[in-house]
Amino acid sequence: MNRLTAVIATALLVGPAEADAPRILTDIAPIYSLVTLVVGDKAKVELMLDKGQDPHSFQLRPSQARALSQSDLIIWTGPQMQPLMEDLIATYDKSTQSLALLQSQGTYLRQAEHNEHDHEDAHEDAETANAALSQDAIDPHAWLDLKNAQTWVQTIADRLSTQDPQHSAFYQTNAKSAAVRFVRLDAEMAKLLAPIKNKGFVVSHDALGYLVQAYGLNLVDAVSTIDAQSPSAAHVAQLNKAFVNQEVVCFFPEIGHDPKLGAQLANLTGVKIGAPLDPGGLGLAPRPDLYENLMRQTAQTLRDCLAE
Repeated sequence: MNRLTAVIATALLVGPAEADAPRILTDIAPIYSLVTLVVGDKAKVELMLDKGQDPHSFQLRPSQARALSQSDLIIWTGPQMQPLMEDLIATYDKSTQSLALLQSQGTYLRQAEHNEHDHEDAHEDAETANAALSQDAIDPHAWLDLKNAQTWVQTIADRLSTQDPQHSAFYQTNAKSAAVRFVRLDAEMAKLLAPIKNKGFVVSHDALGYLVQAYGLNLVDAVSTIDAQSPSAAHVAQLNKAFVNQEVVCFFPEIGHDPKLGAQLANLTGVKIGAPLDPGGLGLAPRPDLYENLMRQTAQTLRDCLAE
């Protein structure tokens, strides 16, 4: 009997007043939100990263080490987002189970470099496309594709249903309800973003690839790379050329990333500076609706600057 099953079994024997709910640990805010949408009140879901803590520069704190050691199930993005987590999970109790969503079946993964592969076709053949990617080539910000979010809530429900069959119907119902809302949100965002498809923009951090690909947006460049590395001299020259040649309508800072270079280029060339993007939900309160809020907020932030 694994640890999560044992905890649930104990809960059934001694009753809700005496037993602790199983503890599920999540790594980042969007994943926390998706998990809480599925589990409701049937488990205690915790967020490992503190509000505002960047997963790309994650350093383990004592409180986070305790959360890892006390968890019954860890649901996390995957090693492409937080390489350190893979080693940490292996360090703790082997009975603690983990689910890396980037590695789950049906997830569409895009290459770190920009590509023109059709979004719908990519989803239809996600497994074939993913097999051709090396682990280093994967863009880990896959939650910014609503179709992946639909896949993930179902994956979470299926995993929990296997380990806690008594509440399977509850998990499955919640996952289906969330997926329906995501379909509606997808249509809402497509309508909101359609008028700005041709407007070029630059971002502080190359995190929006999935969203850009899903809605056909014109992302000209990003100051820092997907894994938040600073730009090379050649990249700075490329950015400067894009700003000078008026390919860029707006520059968008991102919460948790240094906006200085992009803001300087924007100010020198008269490019508008938009409100900060927050694709990781670093500035949002961790709760079930965080994911939907961050998707709407991201789309609205882009629209507000680019549509002017």
